[in-house]
Amino acid sequence: ESKACSGFGDSGGPWIDPSGQAQGIQSGNQANSSDGHNCDAPAGQRKSWFDPINPILREYGLVLATG
Repeated sequence: ESKACSGFGDSGGPWIDPSGQAQGIQSGNQANSSDGHNCDAPAGQRKSWFDPINPILREYGLVLATG
């Protein structure tokens, strides 16, 4: 869980930490607006979720390539 701003269309997008390392795939948020985003809420009240990347890669036999 994080306090990131997210909304409709963000699902499936990458979660990258400040060092540039992939952490996961966007999976949802606690929307507090009628158009499905949480960006209007103060950062301390936002909730966004992601699925960790390593189990996804293992499930499909994939390796993350960067370049």
